[in-house]
Amino acid sequence: MAEELWEKNPDIILVSQEVGYGVVPMDAFDRKYREAVGRVCTDLASKSKKVIRVVCGIGTVIKNA
Repeated sequence: MAEELWEKNPDIILVSQEVGYGVVPMDAFDRKYREAVGRVCTDLASKSKKVIRVVCGIGTVIKNA
């Protein structure tokens, strides 16, 4: 699904909730969800020209190609 989104909308701006910080969930479904979201975001970030992480309203440029 991420690949199709990228191909059809190469100039799209995506916003994702951070799910990688904190305690690893005990529930198996929640762990799988967290892993899937992380992999999709990593894949899209690798294709992106610019990646910005915003924490508490402060943006940090992670990638600017």
